[in-house]
Amino acid sequence: MRVASIFIAVLGLWSFRDYSSLSLSLPLTYGPIICEIDFTLKSRGDDMLEVNRLSIYTPEQKPILQNISFTLSKGKTLGLIGMSGAGKTMLSLALLRLVNPMFHVKGDVQFQGKSLLSLPSKDMSRIRGKEIGFLTQHPHPAFDPIYTVGEQMIDTIRAHFSYTKKESRKVITPLLRSMAFRDPEYLLQRYPFELSGGMLQRVMITLMLALKPTLMIADEPTTALDTVTQREVLDQWSTLRDDQEQSMILVTHDLNIIGKFADEVLVLQSGVVVEHLTVEQLFTNPSHSYTKNLLRFYRKLNGGTSDGD
Repeated sequence: MRVASIFIAVLGLWSFRDYSSLSLSLPLTYGPIICEIDFTLKSRGDDMLEVNRLSIYTPEQKPILQNISFTLSKGKTLGLIGMSGAGKTMLSLALLRLVNPMFHVKGDVQFQGKSLLSLPSKDMSRIRGKEIGFLTQHPHPAFDPIYTVGEQMIDTIRAHFSYTKKESRKVITPLLRSMAFRDPEYLLQRYPFELSGGMLQRVMITLMLALKPTLMIADEPTTALDTVTQREVLDQWSTLRDDQEQSMILVTHDLNIIGKFADEVLVLQSGVVVEHLTVEQLFTNPSHSYTKNLLRFYRKLNGGTSDGD
């Protein structure tokens, strides 16, 4: 089956390839834990995701994440912010159970009543992609260079739906047009190395739109896109969230995107949540000095504006 390596990882196709090499190859550059604070989002009675005291340690028992707790309701977006190395990507991988297998994971992750950390591998594979989607910030390693983009997209769709190749193509083509690809048929015949990083990123986003996962985890999803394409992609997500009540965990350095899409925000510093607040509080009344510094730095870079307007 012609499915790219990251697609195997995040779209639930683990039966075709072992994930351990992928996990071990991930860069792990996280600073020391500076404190131990447990924040929990207020339950609204319709929580689809509940993370309880999630901690990750290296084989030497060095903490990478410590006592992370939060809940996420259906149709809501949670932003994860913090400097590079704060643990945002590691938290995303932990929710997908893609952490380096040599590491020690403690705590509990409940998704729609299922404990993800204790599910059999086959059950977890079915959840990845169809129920929980993941967009990585590095698109090129996500594709197998010896197969066309079309072959990989169609096989990915067919792994989750009982579609023929023709039916899969009919699903993909209009979505590619919505991602600003003027000639989808030409694109589907290209090999990954013939496309730019921004184009490959849009291909991955197209697949997520086609699969319509209940929960989307997006790790810096628009970094490879130009401003116009960013706006188009974000508009698509907004529509999907409203129409499908899709929930999202949004990892980004761009506080403008946080302001537009997030309902609540977790601020991570060196693997610890130092503040949980609403998006309005983030821009008007942050309490932690680290959060204030993030906001101050972003405003300085962007000419004094970072309120999501």
